[in-house]
This record gives sequence, structure tokens and C-alpha cells, in this order.
Amino acid sequence: MVAAHLRDAAQFCKTASNFVGGAFPNNYTVFDTETSGIDFAKDLILECGWCTTRGGQPESNSAVVLDWTRVDAIDQTWLQLRLAQLKRFMEFDRYGQPTGRTCHFNYDRLRDEGEDPFEVLSTYVGLIQDAMQRNEALAGHNAWWFDRQMIDGNLRRFMPERAINWGLNAIIDTGLIEKAMQINAPPWPGDNLQSWYQRVYQTRTRAAWRLDGHCVPKYDLAARYNLTMDKAHTSDFDCLLVHYLIQTYRELAET
Repeated sequence: MVAAHLRDAAQFCKTASNFVGGAFPNNYTVFDTETSGIDFAKDLILECGWCTTRGGQPESNSAVVLDWTRVDAIDQTWLQLRLAQLKRFMEFDRYGQPTGRTCHFNYDRLRDEGEDPFEVLSTYVGLIQDAMQRNEALAGHNAWWFDRQMIDGNLRRFMPERAINWGLNAIIDTGLIEKAMQINAPPWPGDNLQSWYQRVYQTRTRAAWRLDGHCVPKYDLAARYNLTMDKAHTSDFDCLLVHYLIQTYRELAET
């Protein structure tokens, strides 16, 4: 039986499932990036994560940190300042009060744990393109607007020969689906995923749809999957959350 507070979500998931191929998939690749900021032309991908799912179960879930500290083209003073700004943005609100969120990235971690960023980006693009060639869905939370464009921005700067042709229906964006659910904005006849996402994204609203702050408690993901949230905002953990969210949508659509 569907909990009372999820009955509207279940109905919306039934509608949305018809629009993503008839049902939320059991085979897909979740992708997520952690970045130095939100400027697609200037900011850097700090971590690339993924969760490949087969038959509704995670097959591979991991992440790689990128070491930009040894790249001559990057102003290292700017990078250190940007990482300090990121930490403050993540951990404190505009009034200086703690948010409860943790920033997992600093200059020393990039230097000590990171791998060659160009090799990482090349491998990551290959993972995304391989999924698309298999006609499997890509998925992510706010991935259509943010991660897609951040990947494109980093590729334009450093590896223009590896550009990705995303297509109109490539990404199941759980963030925008959740936002659409909050504002009751189902797809229209004739929509593709991109046109639907564009309309939802451009709708000004205070609706909550953050992955850790809204989706996890709404669907009780932490308790249901025995998760501790201390790794939230790392790309491998966030990919796993998206995987659990898609499976939740699938279950709701089938009720």
C-alpha cells in the first residue's frame, strides 16, 4: 500500500513512466559531477561519479577525483580561492549559519588523491557514450541542466574533440521530475524530454527538490536502504541515491 503522502507522487510517476519509454528502466547509467562552482565556462569538474545498473541492481558504483593542481593552464591561486569559496558555500548559509552539509574537496585532496584530469574526462566521456550506443538511459539529479553543461564546458576548454551529442531524450533527470511533481507540471502531448525539462526548469518556484534535503526524507531512502548521509555531495554516493530514487519511482508507478 502506498503511504498517504506518496499517493500524488505515485500518480505522477505513472504519467511520467509512460514518457520515459513506458516504464522507469532497470538498466541505466547514473552520472554525477562535483565541481568548483556553477560557471560552465570557468569552473572545473572535481570528481566524476557513476552507477551502472543492471536488472535494477547496482553493478558498478564509483568515483574519481581530478587533480588540477598540476595543470599549467589552471591558475593555482584561483583554484585555491575557488575551493575555499566552495567550502563556505556548502557549509554555511548566507547568514553564516551552518547548513549541515559537508564539502569533501580541498586543494590537498585534489593533489594527493586526484588522477590526471584529461585521462579521467576521456574515460568518463567513453562511459557516457557507451551507454548511449547501447540505447540505455542516462540518469542524474539536475543532470540535464547542470552536469551535462558542466561536462560540455570542460570538454570545450580542454578536449574539444570529445564533444558529446546528448540528444533530446537521453537523460532521465530525477531532479526535474521531482520539481515537475511538486508544481504539477506533467509532460504535454508532443513533448520530448528536453522540451519538458526546459519548461519545468524555467518555471519560477520555491518547490523543494534537492536530492539530500528533499528526496531522501520524502521517500525514506536512508532508512529503506540503510544509508548514512555523511557522504552526501560526493559523486559516487549521489549516483547511488539517484539509483534508489529511480527504483522508487518505478515501484510507485507500478502500484
